[in-house]
Amino acid sequence: MDTDEHGFQKPRKRGPLTEAVIGAAFEVANVLAAGFLEKIYERALTRELLLRGLALRTQVSFPVRYKGQCIGEYSADLVVQEA
Repeated sequence: MDTDEHGFQKPRKRGPLTEAVIGAAFEVANVLAAGFLEKIYERALTRELLLRGLALRTQVSFPVRYKGQCIGEYSADLVVQEA
C-alpha cells in the first residue's frame, strides 16, 4: 500500500478516460443539481459523454461467471469506450 507520512493512502493517478467520465458526471451534477429520478441523470450523462466525443453503449448485458459457471446476467447502464 502506498501511503504518505501520516499513513493516508495516496490517490492513484487517473487516466484521461477516467478524468473525462468524472468531469462529465460533475458537469451533469452541477447543471441539474439534485431532485430528479436516476433515469434523468443517466440520459444527461449519456448526452454529456457524447458531447465530449466519447463512444458509449447503454443498457449492456454481461454474463456473470462464478468458477467457470454462468450464474446470471448483469446489466450496465453505460459502457464507455468499450475495447
